[in-house]
Amino acid sequence: MTGRASRPTEAAARAPAASPARGGSLPDPREFESLIEDLLAAQNEVIVAARHRRTAIAQADARAMQACLAREQAAAGQLERLNWRRRQLVGTPGGQQEAGTLTALAEQYPEPVRSRLTRLAASLKERIAEARREHQAVALATRAMLAHVEGVFAQVGRVLSHTGTYARSGRFHVGQPVMSGLDLTR
Repeated sequence: MTGRASRPTEAAARAPAASPARGGSLPDPREFESLIEDLLAAQNEVIVAARHRRTAIAQADARAMQACLAREQAAAGQLERLNWRRRQLVGTPGGQQEAGTLTALAEQYPEPVRSRLTRLAASLKERIAEARREHQAVALATRAMLAHVEGVFAQVGRVLSHTGTYARSGRFHVGQPVMSGLDLTR
């Protein structure tokens, strides 16, 4: 037996290993890498859209907010399509729930494919966490804007309510009856 026969060939190193999630085989590494890269690109779009939305909220720009929402909806649609693709690529036969994470699946490949895929999966995990942080910031900005608008409405209600029918909270308040009259003869 020569040293050559005991070393795996390049083709064998790229060949999928056995995987319980796929009934014995892993997805093609190029398809898997392409999927992760597409998921990364979609997450980047979600992050950019959320940042633009936060800026639009800070500037109280309704048109920009509407454009940001459309952009976020498009990104969400893309993520939905990619998640369908992910389920098709890494899911179990029979449409059951997939067996693990992208990282766990990437770790089943031989080197050097494993390193590249696990790096990409880790990057995707970081981008997902960043997207969550951006959405939390947008939610906080939205709540702050809503509180401001509610305060403005309450102030307007207090100023315009000479009858005292609105309480300090801006809600309807039953106070003392107001006597007023209207001359309809002229």
